[in-house]
Amino acid sequence: MYSLGGDVVDTSGKKAAFNDAVGKQVAQNLHAMRWEDDSMGKTQLLKWGDLQKQIATDKLGMFLAAPDDVTYMVQQLGAKYENFGMGPIPGGKNTLAGGNNYMIKKGISPDKVKAAVAWLNFKFTTVGKGHYDWQRAKADGLPVGLPQPNLWLNESKAKDDAARKQYATMPVENFKAFMDNPVPGKAEPPKAQEIYKVLDNVMSGILTNKDADIDKLLSTAETQVNQVLATQ
Repeated sequence: MYSLGGDVVDTSGKKAAFNDAVGKQVAQNLHAMRWEDDSMGKTQLLKWGDLQKQIATDKLGMFLAAPDDVTYMVQQLGAKYENFGMGPIPGGKNTLAGGNNYMIKKGISPDKVKAAVAWLNFKFTTVGKGHYDWQRAKADGLPVGLPQPNLWLNESKAKDDAARKQYATMPVENFKAFMDNPVPGKAEPPKAQEIYKVLDNVMSGILTNKDADIDKLLSTAETQVNQVLATQ
């Protein structure tokens, strides 16, 4: 939905927004990929980890994922960095944004709060330092060259890109298409996991039933998501 410029929930955060022309396009695309060109394969209802195992063992050609999946497949599944590349998500209007959360213990001293914030700034928002000290990362045996995280613009980005390439432990050119075509990130909808659980029924219905009624699936999901959002 995001990649085609659509929304899962409207701007008020109180109403489903996927039962429209874009939502039907997404659903019809899934149906065609499963039942017409077979690009989704015959095995469905897979969970996280199944696709990674398939692509790491050359049983799958392509899937949608974040760059850190590559590290997982190499470190945990025995794959090789040089066997992977990345491009931007099809559609390119938006993509689901990710990130990390860090918590500071309630009630600690103001100095410790300041120290924690200073450490986070050093670790994650300083070019060439902390997480972005690629020379040190390589020396520590950590992967260098993945196209994430990449927070920088202009001269800072050029500096970070050069260092990432200089100390790379993988072929960074494999990710050039992804790096050269950034897609704006968009946050998850409210009550995201509950909404995804509803939308799973739409996807599984399409992918397991050639005669699935797409309009009915979307309409039922819309009603259920509206009920979820009404309980905020």
